[in-house]
Amino acid sequence: MIFETELFVRDTLRINILKELVAGSATLAVQLNEGEIENYATQIHSDTGRVKVYGNFNMSESIDGEVLTIRPISVDRVMKAVPALSGGISGKEIAIVRSSTKQVENTYPFDETFMGLELVPSENKYILKLEYADNAQIEQPVIQEEKPVIQEEKRVIQEEQPVVQNPVKDEKIQKIEEELKKDYKQAEVQLEECKTQLEIDKRVLEYYQNKDVKPVEEIFKEIQQKLDEAEKQIALFIQAQQKKTMEIEGS
Repeated sequence: MIFETELFVRDTLRINILKELVAGSATLAVQLNEGEIENYATQIHSDTGRVKVYGNFNMSESIDGEVLTIRPISVDRVMKAVPALSGGISGKEIAIVRSSTKQVENTYPFDETFMGLELVPSENKYILKLEYADNAQIEQPVIQEEKPVIQEEKRVIQEEQPVVQNPVKDEKIQKIEEELKKDYKQAEVQLEECKTQLEIDKRVLEYYQNKDVKPVEEIFKEIQQKLDEAEKQIALFIQAQQKKTMEIEGS
């Protein structure tokens, strides 16, 4: 059986099989058009870098060594990927993440019934085909609805707001409290994605730096400064959240 869905440029496929690929308990053979078939772990993966450009696709690895992300950067060639598992692997899946929402739209199992995937160009997008054995017991994935995060956060703030005679708070303290309630784990993921894209864009800049193109080094310098600032803030608030959790557990 074959499942099909659309995949646009900068949408991503996240497969939590990276650790098994590197360890050798699973393999993933990839191919562009009718070109050479390559083993991801031995011919594409490298211990010196987490991001690789494979044709018109970015292949990036998560910091924890668990997830392989495949992202089309243009609509060009056909890409095929065929797995081989040694058995005893469970809980693995292919997640489709839309660039517009940064949310997982749906997931498909990556198990012994999974026979391979194919990304076929179609106008301004790809058609993603996922093939499974005929005896596979797979439920049709249900698209996860986006949760109104902002509205929920507002309701929580209103419910927890104490009744006091003077409800006016110092504006700076209020901002800090709002930051402490945010999901900085998601912010860390977005930060790594920004760094990955910046690394790719820098390669393009290096290629054109001696050509008749207006340089944009200053723009990248500002972007890097903002990334550094975001990284420091994320680290600060994660530490604050951890400290608050420890204080609650210790009381």
